[in-house]
Amino acid sequence: CGSRIATQGQPQQMVRIVQSKGIVVEGVTIVDGPSWHLVPVACENVEVRNVNIITFRGNGDGIDIVGDENVAIGNCFVRSRDDCIALKSVHYVDPRGCREVRHVRVCGCVLWNAEWGNAIEIGYETQSREICNVIFDDIDIIHAEFEGYESGGTLTIHNGDRGVVSHILYNNIRVEDSREKLIDLKIL
Repeated sequence: CGSRIATQGQPQQMVRIVQSKGIVVEGVTIVDGPSWHLVPVACENVEVRNVNIITFRGNGDGIDIVGDENVAIGNCFVRSRDDCIALKSVHYVDPRGCREVRHVRVCGCVLWNAEWGNAIEIGYETQSREICNVIFDDIDIIHAEFEGYESGGTLTIHNGDRGVVSHILYNNIRVEDSREKLIDLKIL
């Protein structure tokens, strides 16, 4: 895993794991990285358990799943100034294209979104053929801030490219405070 590794034209990311298999990230706290905080890219069989992410920085996404398959995120706390948990498919690694996002389960998490972004986001980066078979279950969203640019929300799917987004399940989600939009679906 690389810490604070920047790719050409991309902002630095706190923890970026690239093209790996059988990854477990467990029991760590990540505070105020330069940009996105925990970013597995083009990985398979990823587990993120009991992780705390707290950031007050702009563009401070919590967990970004980028072109990954078979991902389990559980019992995490994310307080971010941008997206808390985001699923994206964009070609950061392979110039021939980007990988699908498939078989993702987020369970038992507590999320607090502030100022920008979304609590749970799919998109805007949807460049692969598909993002599918995703389950968000047993999640507490204690706050989703009003962004003011009409693009933020609590549960969002923003398809900004060509990918097909399908088989997404939101189950047992509790929202305490949603300031802009509870649900926001966009195809751009």
